[in-house]
Amino acid sequence: MMKAFVLSTFAKFVISSSADGSMEVKRNEDGRLVQQMKVEAPIMTEEDQYGQVMPDLYRCDSCKAVVFHLDQALTKRQMKSRRMHEWEYNELFEETCDGAFEGYGLKFIDGKNTLSGPGLKHEDKIPAGGAHIQMGGKGWTNRLSAICRSLVYENIGEDELYEKFYTNRKISESLCYEEMAQCGTSLKSKKSKAGNKKAKSKATSVASPAKSTGLPKVEVKSDGSTTQTNKANKTGPGGVEAIDAYSFLKSMAHDDGLDFDAYSGKRSRQEWEKLIVSMAGKIYSRQV
Repeated sequence: MMKAFVLSTFAKFVISSSADGSMEVKRNEDGRLVQQMKVEAPIMTEEDQYGQVMPDLYRCDSCKAVVFHLDQALTKRQMKSRRMHEWEYNELFEETCDGAFEGYGLKFIDGKNTLSGPGLKHEDKIPAGGAHIQMGGKGWTNRLSAICRSLVYENIGEDELYEKFYTNRKISESLCYEEMAQCGTSLKSKKSKAGNKKAKSKATSVASPAKSTGLPKVEVKSDGSTTQTNKANKTGPGGVEAIDAYSFLKSMAHDDGLDFDAYSGKRSRQEWEKLIVSMAGKIYSRQV
């Protein structure tokens, strides 16, 4: 009983049975006819349960789910008589990314965990007497919301995304294969390039270019530490070594145990302000 209670607090369960609702009929040890149902549940990894980022295994379906909701929202709100104003589609994107992703979770389909929910078409080959359990929860909602914001505000852009919809009267899943590179060979190519870039960064150090303003040349090593390569250059106030913004962000990422991309990727102005406030809090906590 305790185990069932713990599981119910972690995830929302949705059971889908075979289309005809039939069950397998067998005889028990006493010779009586009994109905049996085989229920297949996903095997949750630690990343599935506790991770903050969508696992790569589900990124393609995640992108398709986001495109489905964005397309539905725009189709419903778009007027025939005119284009939407900028504030109208920006408000729509905010509403969709914040509140459209309830009802998603994992199912065990064809021998593997599969993301399931509105807009995702998977052929449920459920035999008679079988059922699938969908395990969902707030974690999946949050991950899909994050992917939605990434698609709208970083990878595509609000204005360009609306323009795609207004021109074609649809947002196509091709975004997931092309611009977002979350499906098919695009995802493999993206991961391969990322792996090559990471391997290269380990083999060589990166030197930030010296500026004409007299800032010193600083060598940033692969572990995030910095060394000054031209000792004759100036230092900052109090004799402290002066570094440029690139080196500062690299060093901050290292101190926080993060990849450099966590602080260097493209963001909207509002997201940059939130990040800087967060960084300021971390710097303050180190000095207290």
